[in-house]
Amino acid sequence: MVRVENGAEGIQWGKLFQVLNGLGIRVLADVPDAASPLIATERDKLRQRQARSRQRQALVEAASEPAAKDGHD
Repeated sequence: MVRVENGAEGIQWGKLFQVLNGLGIRVLADVPDAASPLIATERDKLRQRQARSRQRQALVEAASEPAAKDGHD
């Protein structure tokens, strides 16, 4: 909160919105229709990054699973 009050150049948007929410302030953005293609492109990029992240996580989890038992106890 102090950084926001002091006008810090670098703030974390998530933290700012938490502070505003805590104060009961709701922020709305009016996005022009002309921005729709850009928003769609960025949303697609986000989905691709999320898919790659899930794939990497699945590979890590698969690699960390104990080897299947070969029937010899």
